[in-house]
Amino acid sequence: MSPWLALLIAPLMLYWGAHWLVNGCAGLALRLGVPIVIVGLFIVGYGTSAPEVVVCLEAASTNRGALALGNVIGSNLIVSTFMVGVAALVKPLRVHWLVPKFDAPVIVLIAAALLLMFADRLLTRVEGGLLLSGFVTFTWQRWRLARRSHAAEVDSEFAQEMPRNSPRAWPDVVRVLAGLGLLAGGGWLFLDGAVAVAKHFGISLAVIGLTLVALGTCLPEMATNLVAAARGHGDIVIANAVGSCVFNSLAILGLVALVRPLDVAGFSLLPLGWFLGAALLLLPVLWTDNLVRRWEGAVLVGFFGLYLAWLLNSNTGIP
Repeated sequence: MSPWLALLIAPLMLYWGAHWLVNGCAGLALRLGVPIVIVGLFIVGYGTSAPEVVVCLEAASTNRGALALGNVIGSNLIVSTFMVGVAALVKPLRVHWLVPKFDAPVIVLIAAALLLMFADRLLTRVEGGLLLSGFVTFTWQRWRLARRSHAAEVDSEFAQEMPRNSPRAWPDVVRVLAGLGLLAGGGWLFLDGAVAVAKHFGISLAVIGLTLVALGTCLPEMATNLVAAARGHGDIVIANAVGSCVFNSLAILGLVALVRPLDVAGFSLLPLGWFLGAALLLLPVLWTDNLVRRWEGAVLVGFFGLYLAWLLNSNTGIP
């Protein structure tokens, strides 16, 4: 198959794979009586990052660590600046929920920790274990805060975004299985096409991961956030964005390093510095007045534009 055709088909497979997986898991969880806000936070919030999991694991298993790390950093920058910014431009994001104020400082700490861990351009199994431990701790604390602080208005927002329950459980099971199949096939196809395009144009795997692959794997988050923003559900937009950053950084990189130490020899630390800058920029935006205004959204989009311009014109040695 032509790599260009693969890059057209694979993102659609990843999108629908994540969509069916999330909807199927959410339907089964709601059937078991899991609270709506918990389903929205963990199954929907984390599940939309399923394409990143597949692509990063496949990249790392084929010794393409730079592409895996680039995918995580690029995805984090897209969801934390561009997607939140565009959503705020569509409609100012009113945030009633307390958890984003817990998440935002955590993202700053995660970005700083990744800079330290990748100083030697190697993420070991021990460091991967630490990241996964951090993810478990974060998820447990987030669960506690969600159960303690959610309000009826927030529950209503999440309820409107939930898939409708089927009379029987088997359609949800079919969605889960079909979603997993599409994710596996789409991840392999996307990675194969991206590598072919990188070789054809002489572009590094890191840059491909930071741009093309990151954008393709972010499609589920982008679709979810734009719909939620148009409906005025700011809590869902922020929860998806910060949850995706945490999941990508702690769960995906931790899992990848446990499977195989992530060697990114020659990878510039500057993209990680941009991620730290985005986290620091997002901190005051989420902490002030429980509202992300349109001008703040424009600032976030502008920051992403500066990053993209730097990346595409960079001579800083990104391999």
